[in-house]
Amino acid sequence: MKLSLSLVCSRVPIFAVALAFCFMTPAKAQETGPTASVAPVTPDPLGVRDTLIVESKRLGQRNWMFTVSLFNDADIFGLSIPLKFRSGLAQVVVDSTVFTGGRVEKFKVKIVRPDTAIQCLTIGLIADVTPLAPTLAPGSGRLVTVYMHSPGEGQAPDLVVDTTTTAPSNSLLLVNTEADANQQIKIFPAFVYKSDAVGKDKKPAKSAGK
Repeated sequence: MKLSLSLVCSRVPIFAVALAFCFMTPAKAQETGPTASVAPVTPDPLGVRDTLIVESKRLGQRNWMFTVSLFNDADIFGLSIPLKFRSGLAQVVVDSTVFTGGRVEKFKVKIVRPDTAIQCLTIGLIADVTPLAPTLAPGSGRLVTVYMHSPGEGQAPDLVVDTTTTAPSNSLLLVNTEADANQQIKIFPAFVYKSDAVGKDKKPAKSAGK
């Protein structure tokens, strides 16, 4: 069965098309590495500023997990979540991502693109390819759990996770489409990182390329 491209595009919100294109484009390992945290301090157009929270926990000498949670006070149709990570000079590898039991478990489009070369993980989420799809209702809680390890021996330095921008143009972004799928409202959430290494909120160092 063949579908007309114009028919498909007429039913797919612009954000879905743009996000899919971004994720189909391979990430490029830039010489300077990923950029530093760039989540803009922008007022939320729909109320209280939404917040993305990453909480990491050490599971062993060279193993970690972290959860990505979100507080949102408006319906969300799509999410772009690019993250960078580091453990001192040790290389970190993404093992798996688990959406089961999370708030976006029933989202139809889940794109996960780890890039060990630049120590980044880009996650793209779209409720569905039709504007009538159920969105992420206002609330708070876990979206996804990520498991990671670092090859080698001995105790690896503490894991640090931050937001970033990955090629070609993926930045931390939420999209609300309201009643019209072509009238997008962009939301730039706050970003908070917590680690069991310190037992409190931890602000990642903003050093480009690390």
